[in-house]
Amino acid sequence: MVIPRAATHNDYHHLRQASSGSALSALRSSTHNITRLMAFMLRCDRLWLPLWILACLMLATVFAPMLPSMIGSAQDIAILREAMSNPAMVAMCGIIYGESYTYGVMYAQFMLVFSALLVAAMNILFVVRHTRKDEEEGRLEMLVALPVGKNANLLATLTLSFAGNLLIALISGTIIAAFGVEGMGAFGSLLFGAALGVSGFIFAAITALITQVAASSRATLGIAFALLGATYLLRAVGDVAAGNVSVDAGVDAELFALISPFGLIERCHLFVDNHSWPLLVLFAASLVLAALAFILNAWRDSGAGLIAPCAGRAHASALLRGPWSLAWRLVRGTLIAWVLIVFIIAVAYGSVFGDMSLFYESNDLYRLMIGTAGVSGAADLMDPVVALLMLIMAVISAVPVVLVVVRLKSEEKRKRLELFYSGAVSRVYTLGGYALIALLLAFVLQLTTALGMWAAAWMSMDNPITLGLMLKTALNYLPAVLFMVGLAVFLVGALPQATVLTWLLLAYTFFAVYMGSLLGLPEWTTKLTPFGILPRYPVDDFEPTLAGVLCIVAIALAAIGLVAYRRRDLE
Repeated sequence: MVIPRAATHNDYHHLRQASSGSALSALRSSTHNITRLMAFMLRCDRLWLPLWILACLMLATVFAPMLPSMIGSAQDIAILREAMSNPAMVAMCGIIYGESYTYGVMYAQFMLVFSALLVAAMNILFVVRHTRKDEEEGRLEMLVALPVGKNANLLATLTLSFAGNLLIALISGTIIAAFGVEGMGAFGSLLFGAALGVSGFIFAAITALITQVAASSRATLGIAFALLGATYLLRAVGDVAAGNVSVDAGVDAELFALISPFGLIERCHLFVDNHSWPLLVLFAASLVLAALAFILNAWRDSGAGLIAPCAGRAHASALLRGPWSLAWRLVRGTLIAWVLIVFIIAVAYGSVFGDMSLFYESNDLYRLMIGTAGVSGAADLMDPVVALLMLIMAVISAVPVVLVVVRLKSEEKRKRLELFYSGAVSRVYTLGGYALIALLLAFVLQLTTALGMWAAAWMSMDNPITLGLMLKTALNYLPAVLFMVGLAVFLVGALPQATVLTWLLLAYTFFAVYMGSLLGLPEWTTKLTPFGILPRYPVDDFEPTLAGVLCIVAIALAAIGLVAYRRRDLE
């Protein structure tokens, strides 16, 4: 009989070396060729990613050098602080901190949260684009067939996201510091940039985690943007509650804001205390969420989420009998969400009317924004403010309207229309159904804007603006929104590869409308857009002829798109 030898210390040492070697080998195998994969992603996003980064940098930095010339004397600053202490403005922008309202505190309150929102949106779209969307469209399947590790795609996506956020942090912080604005020191400026970068990366990690759970890229986007809106609202609730209760209760109320990444970055108290601990907390949370995403990514099958979608009915509803009802079924969730979003934004804008005299009589910044620098008195500013806010809301409302129409192109790209059109289904009838839903949505969103803004004005003003004026102003911009419907139908039908032109037009319109007066852009730059052509009612008289021409052009574009869609080949 052979007696087995007892294990010695050297045996355990060799076993540990073998285990660590196998673990290291498994790690290398799962991330094999990650650098080449990152280079491929950068090539795919060689236009998309730089434009997003540039937009984030412009929003975060462009207003900084304007503050000293726009904001007047110390008395004007004190008036502005009183206006920005209003609960409605705190909910919209953020908290006020420090003993004095310096340019730094002012800029952080105005721009930090909004810039962080844009950076977070960029990261959500980037992660979904290179994870679940690549899986659904078959690109990732081709990549995995090559010598690429299982975790290489997710790690490459998060690495590039981290690099992009780091770039935004360094460049934005450096630019703000280089302006040398009083009260905006170098360390606070760099911390401002770091807050933007960390905010973006934590939403990249959150989205990476959601991609492992959600059933599709569309569900991932919906959940991620819902969380983005929820964290913004949590920050608003916490900031308002903490500023309007006693100190003892304020600590508990402030927990609502501390749950939100946006509330945490505000607690850096930029340009005053310059705390860095909130950013460390967010970065640590990002690493934990990213690690969980990698663990779940190893468990799930490619193209499927860990939570399977609910099984549908065995037989379709009686209402689901045609292309139009199917189109409504596909977009109804998006429509409901956008109606709520537009209503909330309209209420936020409408809450400004209560303190309009403080805002627009304190300095020239707001007068430049609405193009009435020579006007004095809140009563004279009422109509220009209503016109500008309604114009901005009309541009925002055009986004879901275009989304409805281009949804058909998305279905075509995913090869779902081949089976659909194999039956006795009319292409013109199908695209017309999406166009009709978009038209109805445009009308509903303009009504929603008017009702939301009027409701907020009614609650915050002694003599509120009439609902009739709000409705007339909102409907004044309806032809421009309808033009976007016609343009989208034309592009989907005739030039499906050029639908990006609708988004470029909307982005240019928002830039020209929102920042044109501040940057001193000539008036014709706004006139290049369908929204800028229309008169700014109630400042200017309504022009039915011009509105009718826009509607006729929209109908003509839609008709051409319908005919072209009937004749062209599917992708």
